[in-house]
Amino acid sequence: MEVTPVLKETRSFRPFKSSEEYLYAMKEDLAEWLSMLYPDLDINVDNFMECLESGVALCKSYTQCLMACFVLKRSQVRFSL
Repeated sequence: MEVTPVLKETRSFRPFKSSEEYLYAMKEDLAEWLSMLYPDLDINVDNFMECLESGVALCKSYTQCLMACFVLKRSQVRFSL
């Protein structure tokens, strides 16, 4: 069985006027992604840095990725990009 990543939605490229605008957009996207992955994590663009400050959310994400790798390795699923 082969697993292929799928792009959930397309987003248009939009140039940013400043690095602050770019940083805000990145925090907004990452907060949305993390809140979809972890519904119990109350994260948004306004509290993004505070939620990640302790490292708990990142360790949780790492652990889940690591466990998924073990499962895939045991099932011998081939992953291609």
